[in-house]
Amino acid sequence: MGRITKILSSFIFLACSFSALADEVPDELKTMSKAIVDSYLVNDSSEFLAQYHPRLGKAMEEYSKGKVERLFEHKRGDIHEHKWDSIELYTKRSGYKKFDSRMQKRFFPNLNTHFIVYYDLKRYKHSSLIVFDYIKEDGKWYLVN
Repeated sequence: MGRITKILSSFIFLACSFSALADEVPDELKTMSKAIVDSYLVNDSSEFLAQYHPRLGKAMEEYSKGKVERLFEHKRGDIHEHKWDSIELYTKRSGYKKFDSRMQKRFFPNLNTHFIVYYDLKRYKHSSLIVFDYIKEDGKWYLVN
């Protein structure tokens, strides 16, 4: 019985720790991600391209010319077509997450985590989430999704 109690208390402690970390979005990422949200609304890809990881971006361009630009278009989707009542940072879901994908294995094999920033867009009876994945390399944050 004591063993089960220890396991449950450890699990609860970990859950509380992760939720506390999620609320701590670095100011730099708040600024960077908000700039991209704003760029989606005015269809200006320059901020997106400036933040995108250079090595990953170069590989994507070599694979298919203009792919990063097309990624911007795809990600902004129909966001610009609506007048949103609110656009807010969604701190409850934002935070460090396990980084495990084909892209991570190919381009960033030494990274175990990345920081995900969520924005919640709301409009009468409708909502949408925008997700940004950032990694920190050599002291600088880069967009990788």
